[in-house]
Amino acid sequence: MQRKKINHLEYEMKQEESSHNQTIYTARLEERTKISGNLHDKIGHTISAVLLQLEAIKFIMNSDKDKASEMLTTSIKTLRGGMDEIRVALRSIRPAEEEMGINRIKLLMDEKTKNTGFKFTINYTGDLNKITSSSWHLFYQSVMELSTNSIKYSKGSLITISINVLNKIIKLEVKDNGIGCTKINKNIGLSNIEDKVSSENGKVIINGEDGFSVIILMPY
Repeated sequence: MQRKKINHLEYEMKQEESSHNQTIYTARLEERTKISGNLHDKIGHTISAVLLQLEAIKFIMNSDKDKASEMLTTSIKTLRGGMDEIRVALRSIRPAEEEMGINRIKLLMDEKTKNTGFKFTINYTGDLNKITSSSWHLFYQSVMELSTNSIKYSKGSLITISINVLNKIIKLEVKDNGIGCTKINKNIGLSNIEDKVSSENGKVIINGEDGFSVIILMPY
């Protein structure tokens, strides 16, 4: 009976993973279709209009140079306007870097806490534009390691992630509401975080008195 239950659970996990992957694949296809449609509309309209004007300029170039010059100027303006519209379309589709950073962490925590009994919250303040790509990558790796430790060892139920952009530093805190620890033994993951933060002239503060908390301070 236990073996049957295990096999059934494994089957359900595979089905859920397959469904999840299919959802991601469908979302990517929809996004590509949206991008393709927007660019087709902008580029197609602009190029068609300019081609018509260039064809006309070709016929009147020798007989009416002033008119040809005027039409050429109009074609240039049309192309510039079309480029501006394309840039606007791309900006509306592409999420801001800070949104990508926050969303990556949220997606990570969604996956990490699934079926664990843990919940999580993500809070942030300040201008997230000041966080560089390298810092976002460091934060993502740190949250991955620290949340794994909390789920394995803390005996808690909540992980709180806070990102605060202050006057001269960026502060990331990952904290759980577990049992904490009086003596902190740094595993390989914690040591790697300290090494990476130190290489970026940052600082790591670890506190195990009220749950387990790791604060990363990064200058910018």
